[in-house]
Amino acid sequence: MWPAFVLESVLIEISVKKIAFLGTLFFSFLGGCMNPSDNASEPIVEINQTSEQYIQPEVQARRMLVRSALSKLKEQSLFSEDVDWGSIEDELEKQIAIIQTDEDMKAPLNTALNFLRDPHARYFYKGQMFAHFTDWGNERNRDNRPIDQDARRRFEEEHIHQFELLDNQTGYIKIVGISPSDDVMQQANHIRSNLEKLAAKGARYWILDLRYNTGGNMNPMMSGLRPLLCDGAVGGEANLKGEIIGSWSMKDGDFYMGDYNDVSLAVSDGIQCDSGVAVLISRQTTSSGEAVGTTFKGRPNSRFFGENTGGLTTVTNWEPIDDELTMSIAVSYYADRNGNIFEENLQPDEHIEFVPELALNQDPAIEAAQSWLAGRIAE
Repeated sequence: MWPAFVLESVLIEISVKKIAFLGTLFFSFLGGCMNPSDNASEPIVEINQTSEQYIQPEVQARRMLVRSALSKLKEQSLFSEDVDWGSIEDELEKQIAIIQTDEDMKAPLNTALNFLRDPHARYFYKGQMFAHFTDWGNERNRDNRPIDQDARRRFEEEHIHQFELLDNQTGYIKIVGISPSDDVMQQANHIRSNLEKLAAKGARYWILDLRYNTGGNMNPMMSGLRPLLCDGAVGGEANLKGEIIGSWSMKDGDFYMGDYNDVSLAVSDGIQCDSGVAVLISRQTTSSGEAVGTTFKGRPNSRFFGENTGGLTTVTNWEPIDDELTMSIAVSYYADRNGNIFEENLQPDEHIEFVPELALNQDPAIEAAQSWLAGRIAE
């Protein structure tokens, strides 16, 4: 038998513990409105921490994928060293922490791209453009010149190259943007075969019109135009410090970026690679249109007519993050064969304002180009 005073003490202790337990439950139901230093708040924290273990695997995978994409972005962006990542790390983590669906992944990716101020940057997800620069008005190399958007839309939709013999010796070649989804070999062959047809008709001097070229895949453009560029260096790439880090060249009839060749065509006969070429550029000339123009900068017997280009003079990569997400961002600047770097745009030797869709015989830039080429012919 327990002594009476011992039994009474045990009963009192049990009652006190019950009251304390009930009190804890009461405050828990009130949402934990106790002083943070009270022990009663501890079970709530434990419950919240425990709940993190039950995030759906697909949600965890999306958050991990975005973190990986941002890590690659910081590592490879041309402008990464030019920005303070610490100033947005908290905001990026907040956006990542609430990701549930595919759509939710856009927010942190867009935030990072806007922070870089890289209008040439985008992510592709499941075969579609997914996240991209959106802070227009704050982009690098902001171009405030007005753009005829209706004309731009028409020649982007029409997507038609043009080849004409303007006189007995001058071939006119208009190369528009080529989509990354277009057949590379077909496009390269189309440009090359029409170049050869003009040469067969007597073209010895050339007008290369890039004023309607808004970009895309430069490889078929360069392969098609190969006969107008002699073997050797035709351009390259530079980093933010102004160091040349990559080369573009022509070799045995093909165009190479470093050691990479995308399209291989047979060597064309009967076209002189050092003949006179007048290059037409405009504010509508952007991205790979500017890259093609860069390969004619510093080329002997070449002259540029028109306007400053649109200012997307950056090489973009194609970096898979996983099987479904791919990153395409600016990783270097265009540079010409002489090491001149184009951080903003390409400039003409002779300024002539671009008026879209004029007839060829009424276009002042074509008239100026023909006049200059006539001087080459006379020599």
